[in-house]
Amino acid sequence: IKFFTAHYRLKHTLPGQLPDPWHPVLPYEINPTSTQIDVYQLEPNATYVFQVWATNRLGRGEVTEVEAQTKHDNQEIELARHLLEGAETFDTRVWVAAVAIVMGTLLVLATATIYALYKECRIPAVRVSEKDVETMELIPNIILNPGYQDFGQSEWAEPDENSNDTTAIRLNNNTVINPVRI
Repeated sequence: IKFFTAHYRLKHTLPGQLPDPWHPVLPYEINPTSTQIDVYQLEPNATYVFQVWATNRLGRGEVTEVEAQTKHDNQEIELARHLLEGAETFDTRVWVAAVAIVMGTLLVLATATIYALYKECRIPAVRVSEKDVETMELIPNIILNPGYQDFGQSEWAEPDENSNDTTAIRLNNNTVINPVRI
């Protein structure tokens, strides 16, 4: 067996109407190892006729007809009845008031957040003096220029024949730069 094929239609139709046409069951080619299939969009409390046949390398086999009835679906009716309980006494003013309170609270919180952010951006956190500005300007030079000489790193000495007036400079723990004699 290569695959099975199935079709279905309503068993009973209203008088004066054409019989229901055959509808294919998807997938068109049902795997031969399948023991059951799901058929969707059937009407509740209705009787259906199913035709099933197998196809092999020789062709289509004998058609088998099976009748099946769907269950009565009252779940939607019960749900609607449950949702409509108390609809006669429902007052929309209560819901409007509740929504207005929630929206008002959100509006106040949003306004307070925007005001706080505006104030934080407008007022500097600390007053900066001119001396602090000079110190801040020197810090990048120290970082960018590893040869920046601090008094702890080098000492002043008498100039030698090449006009070197400092001792060796340490850039890090491993490198020592000595003045070069020309």
